[in-house]
Amino acid sequence: MRRFAKFPLYMGFSVLVVAVLYVSTQIGQQNAINKPSKASNTGANLSLLFTPPDLITVSMTSDKEVVGIDVVVRYEKEKVTILPSTLNGITPFIASGGVVDENSETFSFSAYNPNNSGVKSGMISKFNVRPNNPDQDLTSDLQFEVGEGQTAAIEPTGKINILNQSTGVNINIPHQ
Repeated sequence: MRRFAKFPLYMGFSVLVVAVLYVSTQIGQQNAINKPSKASNTGANLSLLFTPPDLITVSMTSDKEVVGIDVVVRYEKEKVTILPSTLNGITPFIASGGVVDENSETFSFSAYNPNNSGVKSGMISKFNVRPNNPDQDLTSDLQFEVGEGQTAAIEPTGKINILNQSTGVNINIPHQ
């Protein structure tokens, strides 16, 4: 009978230890699942910004340096005209190209830093748009085209695409 006198005490400690291990394991797994992977957050994020009355700016933030970008913007040709002659790089970037393809409704260009030094954030380039019908209010979307041979952000060492995310813009131009 004496052997069993301490049994409830040992049983209580065993249950407590198992419960603590189980809870700590569950909390550890939950934190591991809910935390975003650092690998998925690396790279460059591009955004289109609209400044009334008609200016579109390409902006970038990145945790890695970028020396150049290739941009393909999809637009609605029945609503808006992109003016490729207004394309300009914003220091230190130089923009070139500025090709409007009306069949695929895209505007494409490249911007690069001639110093070959990387930049992690800032404004890259700008261009203007014009409503096709100035007598009506214009509401239209401009979006980056992503995928192979489309919008890309190039890092300086391996010259590889590090584009992580791209965000388009909704433009609103009131009638004149």
